[in-house]
Amino acid sequence: MTLGFADPIRYAVFGIMNTEKANNSLRVDRKERGLVAILQAKNAASDILDLSKTRTGTVAEGLQGVSNGIHAAREGSKAFDIICKSVNYVSKLVNPILIGASIVRAWNDEDKKSAALREGGAMTFMLGGEWAYKRLFGLGGYKACYKNFKLTDMAVKGAKNLIKSNKFLSKLPAGKLITLIKALGFIAVSCGMFELGSRTGQAVANKTTAKTFAENKNKPEYIKTLQKEYRQTA
Repeated sequence: MTLGFADPIRYAVFGIMNTEKANNSLRVDRKERGLVAILQAKNAASDILDLSKTRTGTVAEGLQGVSNGIHAAREGSKAFDIICKSVNYVSKLVNPILIGASIVRAWNDEDKKSAALREGGAMTFMLGGEWAYKRLFGLGGYKACYKNFKLTDMAVKGAKNLIKSNKFLSKLPAGKLITLIKALGFIAVSCGMFELGSRTGQAVANKTTAKTFAENKNKPEYIKTLQKEYRQTA
């Protein structure tokens, strides 16, 4: 599988977004985003260093020098090599970390069942949307297959025609512009699907678990105890 410049761009933007979420005092339940931001920054840097190996020029040569220096340091120090291997391993666990944090939030919520529906919907929609986007438009080393589907093929052709017909956009390097659009499109799909999944899960909860939770919450404690004892003996 081959990487494209859209991959480090999306990692870098996600890293910035997750840093903001981790620092936002209004979202104290999102502190795991700080670790995710660091891992995504690492992934962006790794992709850039890998891509520099196939490029020429002053910047590429400088990045290749950095890559060679890291390689030499790893060969010269077993401890540093172990650290690098550990970081590389953990950097592949961004999604499991987000899923784990989602499970913890649901568990800590007063209405656990409703929170599980909301968090589960958000993560399922987000990961599903990302999976489909990467395979359709060739991110993460996958070969683009959007031409196999009439709707996505028409959308891409329409976007390219729009760029060509626009006085400002037509003057920009077409390849780099498409790469940027592809990366930002992935971010939009990821965030949009997360929000859609969260709202869908909450909508389901509002009609099911949330109603039951609200009814039980307002009942006196002795009635809850009697109902529990009745269910156990029935």
